Amino acid sequence: LSEFNSEAVPALKSALLQLKEQGVDEILLDLRGNTGGGFQFALNIGGMFMTDRLMATAVGKGGETNPFRTSYAGGQLSEVPLLLWTDGLSASASEVLAGGLRDNCRAALVGSKTFGKGKIQAVFGLSNGGGLTMTVAQYLTPKGSVIQGKGLQPDIPISSITNAYVGLGLRSLLPSLASPDLESIPFQQAQEILRTQCTPVQ
Repeated sequence: LSEFNSEAVPALKSALLQLKEQGVDEILLDLRGNTGGGFQFALNIGGMFMTDRLMATAVGKGGETNPFRTSYAGGQLSEVPLLLWTDGLSASASEVLAGGLRDNCRAALVGSKTFGKGKIQAVFGLSNGGGLTMTVAQYLTPKGSVIQGKGLQPDIPISSITNAYVGLGLRSLLPSLASPDLESIPFQQAQEILRTQCTPVQ
């Protein structure tokens, strides 16, 4: 998934339905290099994997909060184990999706720490025709973790994955164009982490 835009939602829906027909046992959603896009699309995609769950909370400078839940009219499309592959360029909407799915114990993160862009900005018009961009709030994950300036740490970092991953150049912040060795993806380890170490957000 390279960007959160109007094409991403129907494209992912089509892919998930095809995978469901094929009877896949696990899904790896690649968010490497995805610098974000439309926030609403992250909520839509989250809704494909879980129904009516808290995805993020916007916290204003005055402390006011605004919760955002999954929002997808088509309902949950997949219940199979899910891994999200992140890197240092996974940012903004990517981090909202990753944090929301992980805090709800729906997915584990594998790869490297995300970028750390969780601020919400607004543009105010000036009398001279210019504009002023100001940060008015920030997104927190469902469990209250700060995204801005911190990023999300993977549950399974690069160093603990098989040598096949190292061979793909994953130590770089730039996403590899190569496909992963699907046999070496640590799905069982990820599910064990979710089962034993994750408490779903209420």
